[in-house]
Amino acid sequence: MARSRNRALALTGLGAGCAGAFAWLSAMVLQGRANGMDRQIHEWLEERANPALDSAMDLVGALSAPTFLVTATLFIAFALRRRGRAVSLPIVFSPLVAMTTGSLMTALMPPRYPPDAARCGYEPCFPSGHTTGATSELLVSSYVLMREQILPPSLATGVLSIPLLAGCARVYRGRHWYTDVAAGWLMGITIATLCAATYESGKKRGPGVSKT
Repeated sequence: MARSRNRALALTGLGAGCAGAFAWLSAMVLQGRANGMDRQIHEWLEERANPALDSAMDLVGALSAPTFLVTATLFIAFALRRRGRAVSLPIVFSPLVAMTTGSLMTALMPPRYPPDAARCGYEPCFPSGHTTGATSELLVSSYVLMREQILPPSLATGVLSIPLLAGCARVYRGRHWYTDVAAGWLMGITIATLCAATYESGKKRGPGVSKT
């Protein structure tokens, strides 16, 4: 129980740090201080685009599609339901919190459009909702599955590379600026750590919580 409490505190601290970094990055974007860097990264990627990279990014996009990830997340939560609400609910919360946060950011932030808005649509792109969702859902699911001794750490490393690649694919395809994706990673980690801390808080109350 003491270990679970310490883990919960450490996760909460990490989440608070990522939330602070997200706030700092949001201020940079609002003030226009990130525009030059974003354009440079976009132009650098445009110069290096090729058919092989296009195919690789298409595959990453398919693996990180929101519908696929949300369905997989809810399936994992359902499969773990017999281990108790303390195990399954943090996994369920991750996509819900990610979607709610994305809607709030869209409502509160001035609209910012992606580099390829003429082709992919003039929709607000900060932060990247795809990246936020992929990061939060995969991090929480992997964390809980590892703590429940279902997912080996070696396999979890491969799973956790998907959010990183998903964000890179969004930038490569011109669907987002780099800072949109960086903000998505930070927000996703914030959500994931708080959901994981909720899991640890349930664990520290004893085995009865996880078995009912």
